[in-house]
Amino acid sequence: GGLSITSTIIFRVIIAYFIPRYGSRICYVTVLTLTSMTLIALTIINNKTGYLLCHFCLGITGASFVITQYHTTEMVSNRVVGFAQAITAGFGNFGGGCANSVMPLLLYHFDLSWRVYITILSVILIILAIIYYFGTDDVFQPDNNNLNVKDNNNISSPNQSTTNDNDQAILLQHEESGSISSNNHPHNSNRKFSSSDIDTITAPTHIRGSFVETICDYRVWILSLCYGICFGVELTFYLQAAYWFRLQYDFDEIISGVLVMIWSSMNLAARPYGGYFSDKYDIQKRVYVLACILGLEGVFTLIFGLSLLYSQYSYSIIFTVFIMLLFSWTVQMAEGIVFSIVPFIKSLSPDQDQDDHDHTKGHVMGIVSSGGNLGATIFIFAIFIPFTTKYGDGNSDQIDNDSSLWNPWIILGIIIMTCSTMPLFIKFKQKEIQINNELRQNNDLMYV
Repeated sequence: GGLSITSTIIFRVIIAYFIPRYGSRICYVTVLTLTSMTLIALTIINNKTGYLLCHFCLGITGASFVITQYHTTEMVSNRVVGFAQAITAGFGNFGGGCANSVMPLLLYHFDLSWRVYITILSVILIILAIIYYFGTDDVFQPDNNNLNVKDNNNISSPNQSTTNDNDQAILLQHEESGSISSNNHPHNSNRKFSSSDIDTITAPTHIRGSFVETICDYRVWILSLCYGICFGVELTFYLQAAYWFRLQYDFDEIISGVLVMIWSSMNLAARPYGGYFSDKYDIQKRVYVLACILGLEGVFTLIFGLSLLYSQYSYSIIFTVFIMLLFSWTVQMAEGIVFSIVPFIKSLSPDQDQDDHDHTKGHVMGIVSSGGNLGATIFIFAIFIPFTTKYGDGNSDQIDNDSSLWNPWIILGIIIMTCSTMPLFIKFKQKEIQINNELRQNNDLMYV
C-alpha cells in the first residue's frame, strides 16, 4: 500500500503535464486501461519482484484524481467550482474507505481467491473506460438555444446575454476563415453544437502554460503542504487505523474495516461542505478559513490519539468513535477548501492570457495533489512504521507501560497544528481578489 501511494506522487505530476495537451477524456481512459492491465498482471505474477512492481504501477490509479479535478473545473461555473470539485473527490475517497470494509467481508463470506476479485475489478475498469470515452466531452457543451462560448478578453456580467457581440464576432471570424462553414455554424438550429466546434473556437494554437512558472510560485507549495496534512492524513488513517482498532480494542478485521468505512463515508458530506462553505468567500478569506480548519483537525487528531491510550476504560470506544467522526469531518472539509483555492492560483494574474491559465491550472493541481501522497508517505514511514516495528502486535498494556507518549497519532496531531499556520502566508494581490470576485459573481461563464 505504501509503495503505490508513493508512486502516485510521480504519476500525478506526469499526468498534470499531459491533461492540457490531450484532454481529460483521453487521459482518463488511458489511466483506467493501464490500471486494469496492471491488475491483470498482479493476478498472474508469482514472485516478489513482480508483485512489488505491480504495486508501484498501481500508483497510476491515483493520477485519476488530478484528471477528475481538472475536468470538473472545465465543466462548472466558478461560483460553485469548490463545491463541485469536492463532490467528485468525496466519492473517490469514499470508495477507498469502502474497499477496506467490503473486501474483508467478501473474503470472509465467499470462498473465492483474491485473484478472482482482482480480475472482476479489472473488467469493471475497462467498462468504465469505454463509458467515459463515449459518454463525456473534454469541455462543456452548450445546447443550441443557450450557446456559451468562452471569452478570453472580457468577463461577462450576470445579466449579459450568452450570445453577445464578442461571441458573434468570434464565430463570424472563424466562419469567414473557413474553419466553420455556414452549414456547420453553431447557431444553426438544424445542427447540434459539437465538441469539434468548441475546440475550433476556444482551443489555443499552442501550449504556453509554463511548468517552471508554476513551480516557482510559493503559494503552490504551501497548498501542497496543506493538502499533505489533510489528504495525507486520510490516506494514513486508511492504512493504519484498522491496525490500531485491532491493537487497542481487539476488534477483528471486519469491525475495524467498518469503522474505517464510517470514517470514509464522511467524504460524502464533509468534503462537499468544505467546498460549498469556501465558495461563499473571496480567495484571500478562503486561506484564512483553511488555516482554522487545519488547526481544528490537529486538535481532534491529538485527542483521538489520547483516547486510544485509555482503551481499557468502559465506554472508551464510544468517545473514540465520536472524536474519530470530528477528526474525519475536519480532515475532509480541509481537503474541499484546498481545492476550492487551487483553480484560481494561476488564473488570477491580470498579465496572463486566459489560455495560459487553463494549462498552468493542470500543473498546479498535479503538484498540490501530489503533496497529499507525499504527506502520507512521510507520516507512514517516519512515524507509524517505527512504532509498529518496535511493538508489532503487542498488547496495549505493554505499549502504555513502556512509552505512552510514543503514540504516532499524538505526534501527528502536533505536526498538523504546527503546520496549520502555513496558509496564513498565502497572499493575493488586490487585483487578483477583484478578478476572483468578478468570476464568482458571473452566472453566464460556464468555464474559464
